[in-house]
Amino acid sequence: MAKYRQGESGNPRGRPQGSKNFITSSFREELLSAISIESILADIEKCVPAQRAALKIKLLEFVQPKLKNIEFVDVTSIEALIQMSPEERRKRIMELKLKHNERSERTKIA
Repeated sequence: MAKYRQGESGNPRGRPQGSKNFITSSFREELLSAISIESILADIEKCVPAQRAALKIKLLEFVQPKLKNIEFVDVTSIEALIQMSPEERRKRIMELKLKHNERSERTKIA
């Protein structure tokens, strides 16, 4: 028979939040000491252009956050925008930006 029931453990609180996983950090240090950025970049430059571009795109995910699709609801029609004066267009664009920012802030809070 098991010492603990299903869903229980000998350490109910678990590892404290923010504490380091020593196995992962030691593995990471070992890996970084074995591989240098310069050698990776040199290897990428040896690839054919199509492979080089694909590798650079994949590596970009680690330095540049992915962009989210945004959808504007209640956007003024193109015909209406064309008929507006430049000042009216700027005002409408600012209203839409403000509405988008408010919506973004609400989703961050939730």
